[in-house]
Amino acid sequence: KQWYQRRVAITAGRWIYNQIILPSQGYAAFAWQHRIDEAQYLKTKIQAIQRHASIMISRGLKSTPLENLEIMAGIKPIDLKLKELAILSARRLKINGNWNSNYQFSRTGNCKSHAYNLDKAMSTIPAMKCKITDIIETTTVLDRKFKTIIQERSKATQQVGITPATHWAIFTDGSKIEQFSGAGYCVIRNAIEVQRQSFHLGTNATVYQCELFALNTSAHWATINISEPGSITFFSDSQAAILAVTHHTVTSNLVLDTINYLNKLGQTHSVNVRWVPGHAGIPGNERADELAREGSLTIALGPEPFISISEGAIKTAVKEYLHGIHLRRYRNTALSEKGKIPLTILLTKYKYRNLGLAGNHQRWLTWLFTGHSPLAYFQYKANNFTSPRCEHCPEEEETSEHFMCHCIGYMTIRLRIFGNIFLTWEDIVSARISTVIKPPPGLQHCHVTQIIAALTKYLPS
Repeated sequence: KQWYQRRVAITAGRWIYNQIILPSQGYAAFAWQHRIDEAQYLKTKIQAIQRHASIMISRGLKSTPLENLEIMAGIKPIDLKLKELAILSARRLKINGNWNSNYQFSRTGNCKSHAYNLDKAMSTIPAMKCKITDIIETTTVLDRKFKTIIQERSKATQQVGITPATHWAIFTDGSKIEQFSGAGYCVIRNAIEVQRQSFHLGTNATVYQCELFALNTSAHWATINISEPGSITFFSDSQAAILAVTHHTVTSNLVLDTINYLNKLGQTHSVNVRWVPGHAGIPGNERADELAREGSLTIALGPEPFISISEGAIKTAVKEYLHGIHLRRYRNTALSEKGKIPLTILLTKYKYRNLGLAGNHQRWLTWLFTGHSPLAYFQYKANNFTSPRCEHCPEEEETSEHFMCHCIGYMTIRLRIFGNIFLTWEDIVSARISTVIKPPPGLQHCHVTQIIAALTKYLPS
């Protein structure tokens, strides 16, 4: 509460929330999170803390409903955030073999076990039920019979050109076009393409997985087809994939397999894994990129997944599932529809993204999107202002929507910035936030800063 009252900077407030408040509130959440839905007093207590944090980040008025403040601050409702932490913790414990599913039911068939409640929650997320996952228990790998090299961009590009033609050069790449992903690699020796291959990896693979899969399959091919001792260099434009095979602790089966293939090659060959900049005109890399795109566009045959589900994909599935709950719940919340329309669009488009606005810009946007602002309509409702009417449009109430979209006093500004005299909330929220808050090229002021002066007449002197 003291941080909230001191009006710390938004970036500092967000850091305090993410690094201090959430960890303290979410400690051992998997053991007690299910009680929030059953005990209203507990939910009220944690929402009080959430409210202070939301005001600190969003810069909204104290009268603004918590549901609106959370969306403007870009943070999840605390009960959903705790459920996310609980689900991910439960999954980690299951993987490590530390989860007890022997529930005790009462005679009436009820079960108060936190394990039962979390298993029930996880069963509603399709990705959590998939048995083909890439996650393994933490494994330590100390032996490396290959070298990984990440150089500065110009040196990395130059290294490709000076690699002897007699050496084996294997270029790998991954790709994701819309929702479809693919991987590919090509093998070059003596300026001849010895081998090329592309793979379709379906809709569940991440770009990182595609890059790593290309490295994995090319290393596997090399262990089978390159028998004579020599030098083999793998070129990849993914630093993440290269760093993954460098780490001593491994939690991914795909990473562990790749390390094993490279180590096997390293027993009889000199093996290097080098980073090269992507889309820099390097022929081998461009060829691998072409093969990866070809794999992405290939028509899939057979059921998914074509590659094991990664930890990142599972976390994304959990977040998408909880975001859907939040969106449905907000649409059904008993709040003014005038405020819910822009915030529903904002929640759908930006989810919980940090808009990166300065304090005043964030405050203005929160005022206008939530409707709790110094405008006449809200002041008339909340503080007995003389009239809810707009001074430019005496027959219209001065709501946020009227102020931003329809008021005749600001038609010229809207025309110059948006190209239209009248707007809808969809036009404003769907535009880049910088268009609404920051001046576009060639103009000294933006939409809000040109009309925000109208708000000052309602502010206390």
